[in-house]
Amino acid sequence: MYRALPVRRARRRGTIRHLTGGLAALVALVLAAGVLAPSAALAQDRPDLAGRFVDSVNAERVKRGLPRLQVAGDLTQVARRHSVRMADQNRLHHNPNLSTDVRNWQRLSENVGRGRSATSLHTAFMNSDGHRRNIVDDRVSQIGVGVEVRGNNVWVTKVFRRPTSAATTSPTTRFHDVGATSPHATPIGRLTASGVTSGCRTDRFCPGSQVTRGQIASFIGRAKGVLPADSGPYRDLASTATHAGNINGTTAASITTGCTTDRFCADRALTRAEMAEFLGRALGLRPAALRSFADVDPAHPQAGWIQALADAGVTSGCTSGTYCPEATVTRAQMASFLVRAFRL
Repeated sequence: MYRALPVRRARRRGTIRHLTGGLAALVALVLAAGVLAPSAALAQDRPDLAGRFVDSVNAERVKRGLPRLQVAGDLTQVARRHSVRMADQNRLHHNPNLSTDVRNWQRLSENVGRGRSATSLHTAFMNSDGHRRNIVDDRVSQIGVGVEVRGNNVWVTKVFRRPTSAATTSPTTRFHDVGATSPHATPIGRLTASGVTSGCRTDRFCPGSQVTRGQIASFIGRAKGVLPADSGPYRDLASTATHAGNINGTTAASITTGCTTDRFCADRALTRAEMAEFLGRALGLRPAALRSFADVDPAHPQAGWIQALADAGVTSGCTSGTYCPEATVTRAQMASFLVRAFRL
């Protein structure tokens, strides 16, 4: 189900326009997956699934050349409350108070659904004309997603908004730990403005923190617009892990690879060599004969990717003539790499 509201004007304050196209397709597809009665004992707030829905929406927008939607905390709270309400009532329906629960809007819309997985629900939304229009609407700029899991049922609410007043704080000045003179300040601001990341906390970017293998899967997946996936080949990756959807999605897209055949080592710090391979794969580069870095063994498994990334202008090494392949990557450094690689 979905709902769209028109631009709010004084003469039409609170006016709601209902769209009807695509409803049967979504309901039929979702119900075909099976519906179980809600179980309060098995109730779960799943922020990992909420993030997966956001990434899926933005992947669809990136494919169409549209800007990514920024996650808004107030929309997330409204969406979360409604998903819990639907699960409690075991009834799929729109939020009747959406136009008053959400403030600061000139365009507002909502998608709601129930199904067995994030992937099946996203597919259902995209197969429905009305829901798809909300997802790829170029007139909205923010999103909030709330998910409630009861038994085998995933209840989801997506709220989309174009605010009446935009934030006046720039992406970099809102981070207290990013100095204006930092060489990475501009890339951090551009990466944040693009919707690829929102920082480690509301007012912090944690520029000196190490990037993990799991985090890079999410960064690259969002930057390139890769759809998250519900499952993958890694036995050390819980389905509820924060980056599971993006790890599985980027692996399926042949961008990321495991630390072994069946393990991903998501919490392990990313090395500069691994970063070169993952970015090279995402950009569609081919390994090149090593010639630029004296500290990289030609037999190193990522040597060709390191050279390819240098040839593409994404990296010039850690110093003149060296690459430091086994060094870890900070969040600030990764911001610069991603902005250069994907021209954000």
